[in-house]
Amino acid sequence: MNRIPTFAIAGDPNVGKSTIVATLAERDDVAISNRAGTTRNATHYTSELDGRTVLDFIDLPGFENTAYLSKWLQDHENTNAELTEVFLQTHQASPHYKPECEILQSLKGAAVILVVDASRPVQQKDRDQASILRQFSESRLAIINLKQQESDSHEDQVILEDWNRMLSKHFTVKHFNPFDANFVGRMKLLTAISHIMPEWENDMNAVIKAYRDDWDRRLEEVAENICTLIENVMSIKVSTTQSKGRKTAENEVKAKVEKAVRKAESHFRKNIQQIFKHNNSHWNLAEHHMLNQDLFSEEVWRMLGLNKQQLITASTIAGAVAGGGIDVLVGGASFGMAAAIGAGLGLAGGLAATGIENAIQIKIPGTFAKLKIQPDTKSEAQVSSTSNLIWILLDRALIYIQACSTWSHGKQSESINDLTSDHPIGISSQWKDADRKRITHWLTYLRNGDKKEHATRQEVSNFLIETSKKITSPTAPHSPPLTPH
Repeated sequence: MNRIPTFAIAGDPNVGKSTIVATLAERDDVAISNRAGTTRNATHYTSELDGRTVLDFIDLPGFENTAYLSKWLQDHENTNAELTEVFLQTHQASPHYKPECEILQSLKGAAVILVVDASRPVQQKDRDQASILRQFSESRLAIINLKQQESDSHEDQVILEDWNRMLSKHFTVKHFNPFDANFVGRMKLLTAISHIMPEWENDMNAVIKAYRDDWDRRLEEVAENICTLIENVMSIKVSTTQSKGRKTAENEVKAKVEKAVRKAESHFRKNIQQIFKHNNSHWNLAEHHMLNQDLFSEEVWRMLGLNKQQLITASTIAGAVAGGGIDVLVGGASFGMAAAIGAGLGLAGGLAATGIENAIQIKIPGTFAKLKIQPDTKSEAQVSSTSNLIWILLDRALIYIQACSTWSHGKQSESINDLTSDHPIGISSQWKDADRKRITHWLTYLRNGDKKEHATRQEVSNFLIETSKKITSPTAPHSPPLTPH
């Protein structure tokens, strides 16, 4: 790439220029405000891939003296000198014309992207701005900023048609809603932008390909982080003495495991934010959002994870893989031991229980034998591999990935909508039986230290990559990702 493609984003104050820049460059450090005139100086925001700059976006201040500049150009239309230099020489000393000087200075060597707000009718100043940019740049694209979804009302359609008619005389015109733009939407707009400057088209095509390759790498990283989350949770093991009594010891180890699981999930979310370049706290989950509820709350367990029959099937598979036994939630059972009592008790009789109380497996020495428990006897606990907790963690991880990957960098200081529903909204419950079986095999191999674990993990990772592609696609709804079960 001989020169970094540079795009000057022009337009009226408060039409969404900075929002467009933040969205295309995936930069959450762009200053965005509903107050007109937030951008006072031309500011460069670069887009980086693998540590190198591939695109340069110039966030320009809004026009403030459109009528004057338009009249000045008419008065100097027969001037042989370079108009930009003439205007700068005669106006740079005046603070009043600083925005126009910043704009014209930034147009040198840059393609122009004019941003307009289609929520209001076309005015004379809009025609003047389009004419000004036409005279100062041969490479031009206009973005009609659809701050809201396109309206079906007749009045709004007439306004939109007027904008299209006015702009299409001298600009390539594209409609774009930066608030709802996901990866595919950004790539479509960048492809359109690449056509307005033919000498950059090859470089832009290479950049777009690099973006696509980078997105695939991100999804691979996402899958790796999900697998690591599950591995970390499955490896949690805590203990405490029974000096204060058995019940107190049980409560203590249970609380410790829950705390460790919450910490693992929190660490996972920070990694996902970094993968999708959300480095600043410019977005939040709504207060009552499902992902904001405590992992061990009844609401979360009602909405996510497998249903009872699916969990029974998973437990049956786990028992078969483990050699005829199942890791059960019975005090005194060894953590790695497959308790060969599944057939006797009946799987539907509690071994595949979906309740929160069965998420953590507690080992109390002496439960079966009539032994006196000494004060220094340890109670141990870990996450049960056959409870619903793992599936709920998978659901929450994938829903968080969808929210994070589709949240536009131009949409700041807002909350992600709630996921409350009267029906379960778990993703894992929508998977095919064969896919849940593959994950169950992996969990069992992982718990038992089976040599097949590594190969099965790779299969699970590949499946999670494909799942991530689906939930981050343009056709995937924002929430819930899949239909209820």
